[in-house]
Parts: sequence; structure tokens; C-alpha cells
Amino acid sequence: MLLCLAFHPGDVESARNLLGWIRQLDRRLNHSILLVSDAAVQYSTALELLEIAKETFVSAKLISTKESKKGWPQACNYMFLVA
Repeated sequence: MLLCLAFHPGDVESARNLLGWIRQLDRRLNHSILLVSDAAVQYSTALELLEIAKETFVSAKLISTKESKKGWPQACNYMFLVA
């Protein structure tokens, strides 16, 4: 199974907490995760989330949007399209 987790700067702490909780529930999942970072998220922060994901999932990859979008549903749709 492939899990996709998209996040923008306001979601970073929630994404970190979710990844930590997933790890707490199961130390090693036989699934993959794709992290989709909004362009406004600092690269170092996105890499930190990727490292957390690599500890739990068999495969973890990170991609980023080319530009940051705001507003619903435009931003959500854009991130889905990038994924």
C-alpha cells in the first residue's frame, strides 16, 4: 500500500505527530509513504519528516510542489495533482 501525506507549513507539526503516532503503533510497516511538501516548507524540515518516515515505512520518498498555493480547494487540488 502507498500512503500519501501532503503538508504545508501550518501542517508540519501535525504531520510530525502523525508519523510519530504511526511509529508508536507499529515499529515497521510493510508499506510505502510519499511525502508531498508544499514549496513554502523549509527543505530541512521536510527532510526531517522524511527521516522519521524512513524509520517506520519500508519505503519513503519526498517530493515538493514547484510553487506554494493558498486557498481551498485550489491548494489541496494542486498538491493532489503533484502527487
